[in-house]
Amino acid sequence: MANEKVGRMLVLKEGTAKIAVCQSKSITINNELLDITSDGDSGWRTYLSKVGVKSVDISAEGLLDTTAANLTGSLMYKTLTNGNGGASIIVPLTIEVWDTANPDPSSDPDWTITGNFAIASYEISGGTSEAVTFSATFNSSGQIAMAVVE
Repeated sequence: MANEKVGRMLVLKEGTAKIAVCQSKSITINNELLDITSDGDSGWRTYLSKVGVKSVDISAEGLLDTTAANLTGSLMYKTLTNGNGGASIIVPLTIEVWDTANPDPSSDPDWTITGNFAIASYEISGGTSEAVTFSATFNSSGQIAMAVVE
């Protein structure tokens, strides 16, 4: 495998600022299939050639850091106060994917996924003798753009 990736090659940002001290991130790209199976399909499932709902889900886990320079506290605050008066909390996120194991902030990533995401869940946990950690799930809201950076 000549082009494998490691986790630190995937960077999650709110706007232009890196989100938290992430130790684990995942991206799920969903294309809801539309089942149009009928009696005439001889028992074989058939899908419509068009995709139903498209979405992108992101999950992130890491160390809690509520310093002003870090947005984990900001996400926590937005979630706890329910953002803007009880409405969904929508944040602009960018996922950067790099071809190098140590991304250089002064250069460009190899490709990006950008769009608005709702904070679907936010959890903080920690044992008596453990670091305080967080986990968050973000669901896309509206169209998502993917770009290959030249």
